[in-house]
Amino acid sequence: MSESSLAQPTSSPIPRALVPAAGQGVRLLPATRAQAKEMLPLGATPIIQLVAEELLLAGVNSVLIVTGRGKESIENHFDGTPPTDDTSAPERSVFDRHTMQFFYTRQSSPRGLGDAILHGQGFAGDQDFVVALGDCVIIGDSRPSLLERMIRLHREQRASATVAVQQ
Repeated sequence: MSESSLAQPTSSPIPRALVPAAGQGVRLLPATRAQAKEMLPLGATPIIQLVAEELLLAGVNSVLIVTGRGKESIENHFDGTPPTDDTSAPERSVFDRHTMQFFYTRQSSPRGLGDAILHGQGFAGDQDFVVALGDCVIIGDSRPSLLERMIRLHREQRASATVAVQQ
């Protein structure tokens, strides 16, 4: 994502997002035996990085990532520690400049998406929040983005929930 594309969202943003990332990644074995599936690269960028950039683009500034066993690399990726190589330096600095905060909670055993979302109950309170799957990337160059359009529709319709599905 280019720095110039990080302009303000087109509608009133939903400032909080929950990113479930506790799944075991069994369908991607053996690749996920040593690496969290959310940290697998798409090109040179971890998938969860692209998810976070899409959230940032849509105006989200506070993200709760629900992790599980073997997902420490996700926290390490976003913890703000200076990187050990030059390739990941620009990634973290994008979030620093746009004040995106990351929080973590751990799902002690994988009990599915609903349970992961329940882990964020206190994080969002009674406010609207985005659920963005940590291993699902929606790539597009259109502005506003799909997420921005969904947020706008959600606000306009005063919906209880707005869900994107693919046929």
